[in-house]
Amino acid sequence: MATTVYFNPWDEAFRANPYPHYRAFIGRPPHLIDLFFPAALIGRYADAVAVLRDPERFSSDTRTMDRIEVFGDAPRLLFSDPPTHTRLRKLVSRAFTPKRIKDLEPKIREFTAALLDRAAARGELELMADLAVPLPVMVIAEMLGVPPADYERFKEWSDRIIEADNTMPGVPLPPSVSEAFQALRGFFIGEIAKRRKNPGPDLVSALVAARDEADALTEEEMIAFAILLLLAGNETTTNLIGNGTLALMRHPAQLERLRKDPALLPRAIV
Repeated sequence: MATTVYFNPWDEAFRANPYPHYRAFIGRPPHLIDLFFPAALIGRYADAVAVLRDPERFSSDTRTMDRIEVFGDAPRLLFSDPPTHTRLRKLVSRAFTPKRIKDLEPKIREFTAALLDRAAARGELELMADLAVPLPVMVIAEMLGVPPADYERFKEWSDRIIEADNTMPGVPLPPSVSEAFQALRGFFIGEIAKRRKNPGPDLVSALVAARDEADALTEEEMIAFAILLLLAGNETTTNLIGNGTLALMRHPAQLERLRKDPALLPRAIV
């Protein structure tokens, strides 16, 4: 008897606890479903690797599916295939180095301590509102050289854009989504112009300087990467903190293991 597979990211009950549904296809051959467009659920590691290594049959180029025309024809690192992806990754990697990320650690600890101190002074901590939501955008803004005064505006733009993922296919996006995209785009156009005249130690300056012989990132490619970094880094880290903490609260024995042996933390996060 075939196992029933249910996968609907727009169903609030599914999003609240999708893990029981995952068991129906994990470790099994790809399962075809209709998400208002044809899709395949990949539940085996070998299949995932095969898909990721075969851009000719499994393209990452989703421009024909985009509902927001803010990037124009600019290729994006996450949604492009070789050789475009290879060129972009090579150039971006010159600016987005492991050392640059490691050097951020003291600042991340400073931000985290400040947020926790603020909650402690109030006498209570709401994990998502007090830590998981504000921390990632503060770190990404720091990387991009955005002044602290703009953090809240950055977060507002990001949240409004991410809301597009909660809109079912076929349903028009709220005007606020496109407005936020255009505002963010305009912001980065201005920041790139500033860094061309006065480069600094931030990532935008490094992207402006990133070159490979005669090749360099275009302004549109830099804008696309900066917006992608803000959106992808913001939402994923917020969800990691929230879902990771929830998982530990639901499994107190594992939480106690982590408390007794902090060396397990890297494995817990992975």
